[in-house]
Amino acid sequence: MFPLTRPGATGPCAGRAQAQKAWDAVREGRKTTYGPFEPDATGITAKRKGTLPWPMVEAIDVHAGVVVVRQYGRRRAWAKAEVKTVPNLLVFLTVALNLCGR
Repeated sequence: MFPLTRPGATGPCAGRAQAQKAWDAVREGRKTTYGPFEPDATGITAKRKGTLPWPMVEAIDVHAGVVVVRQYGRRRAWAKAEVKTVPNLLVFLTVALNLCGR
C-alpha cells in the first residue's frame, strides 16, 4: 500500500468502496465520470473525441503526469489528459482497466 501523508487523505478501504460504487454503476449501465473521461460498459468516452469501444482500446497508461488512452493500430494517443484533471485517478484506472481487459 502507498503511505497516505496528505491531510484529509482517505485510506485504502475508502478507495475500495469508491471503486465498488463505480463498478456497480457501470454494471447497471450508467456512465461514471472522471474529469474528461467517462467509462461505461461499452467503451470510454473522452470529451471532443466521442466513444472508443473497449475492444479497440489498446492501453490506458499514465506517463509524465498524463493519462493516455491508446487505440489499436494508431501511434498517437486517442485521448489524453493531465493527471490533475482526472479526479479519483486510481478508481478511474481500476474501473477502466478492468473493463478494457474483459
